[in-house]
Amino acid sequence: MYLAIGGLIFTLMETKWRYIFFTLMAVHFTLLFTVFPHWMAYTNEILWDKTKVVEHIVDCSVDYGQSDGFLNKFIKEHPEYKYPSATPASGKFIVELRNLGHEWRSDPDPFAWLRENFKPAGEYATVFLLYDIKEADLKKIK
Repeated sequence: MYLAIGGLIFTLMETKWRYIFFTLMAVHFTLLFTVFPHWMAYTNEILWDKTKVVEHIVDCSVDYGQSDGFLNKFIKEHPEYKYPSATPASGKFIVELRNLGHEWRSDPDPFAWLRENFKPAGEYATVFLLYDIKEADLKKIK
């Protein structure tokens, strides 16, 4: 397969298609470098809204703990955010994607209340979801 792809690329280099090839490669690498330094958490451009990664990747092991330092930095810079507990509460929360994906685990799901009832307000470092839960929104699920 690699030989066939290499042969295809070599053939393209000798035709007018080389300009399209180089343009596509430039676009690919430009988009790839937008996730720097979170290489392992890269999901392709088809999934443009990174807050929806947890809906498409079941086990959500997109960082394997490589971003834990970024979590500590974020908490220091934004003390209003905290890590959610298993009990529904209002406030601002930051959650790792790997903890929200709970499809194949047998242990109790501590973040089901968050994942099933609320949409993320944003993302941080491509592997953390930010939630802003208002008291009025929390009353709707109780």
